[in-house]
Amino acid sequence: MKNLDAYYKKVADDFGTQTADAAKELFSLYTDGIYKWLAGLWDGEVGGFYYSNSARDNEGFFPDIESTSQAFGSLMTDGIVPSMQAYPEAMKKKAVAFITGCQDKDDGYFYHKQWKELMLADPMRYTSRRARDMNKGMSIVKAFGGEAKYPIATERISAATKGEAQNVSVTIPEHLKNKEVFVEYLESLEINKNSYSVGHRLGAQVSQIRAAGLDGILYDFLNSTQKSNGLWEDELNYGSSNGLMKISCAYRSLRRPIPNIEKGFDAAIEIALSAADMYQGITCVYNPPFTMLNLFETMKDLGMNNEHDASKRRLREKAAELLIRTKEKVATFSEPDGSFSYCVGYPAPHSQGMKVCVPHLPESDVNANALAQGARTMMLKAIGLDSTPIFDENDSKIFFEICGEK
Repeated sequence: MKNLDAYYKKVADDFGTQTADAAKELFSLYTDGIYKWLAGLWDGEVGGFYYSNSARDNEGFFPDIESTSQAFGSLMTDGIVPSMQAYPEAMKKKAVAFITGCQDKDDGYFYHKQWKELMLADPMRYTSRRARDMNKGMSIVKAFGGEAKYPIATERISAATKGEAQNVSVTIPEHLKNKEVFVEYLESLEINKNSYSVGHRLGAQVSQIRAAGLDGILYDFLNSTQKSNGLWEDELNYGSSNGLMKISCAYRSLRRPIPNIEKGFDAAIEIALSAADMYQGITCVYNPPFTMLNLFETMKDLGMNNEHDASKRRLREKAAELLIRTKEKVATFSEPDGSFSYCVGYPAPHSQGMKVCVPHLPESDVNANALAQGARTMMLKAIGLDSTPIFDENDSKIFFEICGEK
């Protein structure tokens, strides 16, 4: 593990000893068990990471694109490699081959062999699964210097919308075929009853919605359904706060301003400090600082300098309190195998509708590991502190030895 004494001294110099002590408490949750556990999930024959130990050890489960993307990203952020390009060439080639091997030549999306039949049988049910696998898969492929085998779905949708599609099959999702069916789809989602799941579903599809030329329709819909409190539901709780995070991501992807932005920021601070039961899992720790950062960026984009600076000052004043509360919340999800679980005591057994592990075992999962890491790094960034990698060159050597890559 990296010696962080110099980091804590700088925090103390800039923010005071109370904040430095709180940062030290938060960092204490993250150990070398994280990368040792992740190393055991790498499958060098397939070229991807499993979701959890039970997925690796039981029939019917395989490595998946999202876990692979999250594992590579988490390892880089924590210091196993200095950049995505620094992974061993053989490892990168295996990952690119695995991900591009999932691409369907007929529609440009990416499907896993264990899920494809279900997804094609009911595509509307798995819109977020399909979008996430394409987006996260292509982020890794591009980072590793590869390219898709065929035009990806968003490229096909955009070309078809413009009347430019030639010599390639195009599958435009039914709800994106024209303005009327898209509006009908949006109105059927009941965003004011469950803004978290609806916001997630819409945010995951923004690239496809934009490709279909319907981004303006989505923007108007989100504006018209927002409540005066800056949320998309009447009450502030973890569910509505999580909804704000997902919807703020949609606004960022749309590159449009968010109405009632200061009220949304107040809600994010309040829920970050809440001691209420985290009934929606570790996302309840990860989402508030993510929301704050989204709103900060939007304030800067809109030239809201006074509001931006005032919000920054409020977070600085509460820095130690926010870090301690984050530590307390993340600790709730610690697991004996070295990392963290999505639910208290076990992983989420399904991801975007697909079964990903043996249910209700006391084990970590790759998604929760990424969320636990993000809760730390984003809260530090929100209050104005740089984060720092927690692993060093010796940890890197051990990781690659365990996973069998050089």
